[in-house]
Amino acid sequence: MSSHSLIHRCVYRAELADDQIDLQSAKEDANWLKNPGGALLTTSLFQWRRTLFLYVESAGSPLAPETLRGKGLPSLKSWPGEPGQGRVWVPMMDIFHYSTPQNLDHWRRKTPVERPFGRVIRLRPEKVSSYIFYHYQLQEERPGRGDKYGVITLHEDLLFFYQEHPRVSEESPAQPSLKTSNTPENWGELMSQHFAPWPDAGEPEWRPVALIHSVGLPEK
Repeated sequence: MSSHSLIHRCVYRAELADDQIDLQSAKEDANWLKNPGGALLTTSLFQWRRTLFLYVESAGSPLAPETLRGKGLPSLKSWPGEPGQGRVWVPMMDIFHYSTPQNLDHWRRKTPVERPFGRVIRLRPEKVSSYIFYHYQLQEERPGRGDKYGVITLHEDLLFFYQEHPRVSEESPAQPSLKTSNTPENWGELMSQHFAPWPDAGEPEWRPVALIHSVGLPEK
């Protein structure tokens, strides 16, 4: 995941064992989304079909999702892993972010957040390296261009895009690590070539993901 010496941003993916989740129970029982040690900055839980996504920001050290577990979690499937390491949450890789946390003051939300939101899309397997290449180029040529808190993560062929509304746009204090200017101008057209088609045509390429609960973001 993307991380800084003070702030860590992690996204995890899980699969529901049952078709249904008790949304009211999950919303009311927020204890499993809180960390009494104080390291947790914010976390949000999303659902798309039978997939759950957990976005976590923490200070000092990354938090494993198991430390947030409590009564609110539904029954989850186990993922393959090292022998003896049963796991229900798998980490997603940070392959693009608009801005990198410099310190707590830089990263602290200065205005209320109406809602965090997520979107998903699938990559064509043969286009994964190309997608990462173009996004790394954009990220390092033009840091801070776009949603400050936006981050795209990948697990297998599934992309999860975390953002917040309203979007925060500001120049990043980080300097470009690439001195080139090769990011293509026909970005949307180029990116559409990387995505696998959905079986139900006519829907948007990026599918919205339902927010179940969020903790730690400033509200009005």
